[in-house]
Amino acid sequence: MIFLAVEWASAKRARDHVGQIAAGWPVDLDDVRVVASELATNAIRHAKTEVIGVRAYSVGGVYTVEVWDADAANLPVLNEQTAVGDGGRGIAVIAELAAHVGVWCGPEGGKVVYAEWTAS
Repeated sequence: MIFLAVEWASAKRARDHVGQIAAGWPVDLDDVRVVASELATNAIRHAKTEVIGVRAYSVGGVYTVEVWDADAANLPVLNEQTAVGDGGRGIAVIAELAAHVGVWCGPEGGKVVYAEWTAS
């Protein structure tokens, strides 16, 4: 896991980091990179945290991107969105590009929002 400052440039760092890891995965690399960027952006925009953690890994044919933040009280919500407005579509985009999206709160604090794919 890499830890990144809560600043807009970290979304690109997350996308690039995950892109390097996922380069050999049998899933759409562009989708994985967009999802990593959206997950990081959501944490930067909404979580009350000083850093975010980003990791990507595969186990048993499941390919996962996770973003951790320290704000377990502020969970993401999938809302119906319109074509207008500033923001609010990140989780919907992630849900369209990934096979599964979820969130869990760990015993050490904070939350992890994740997206998963299986081999195409």
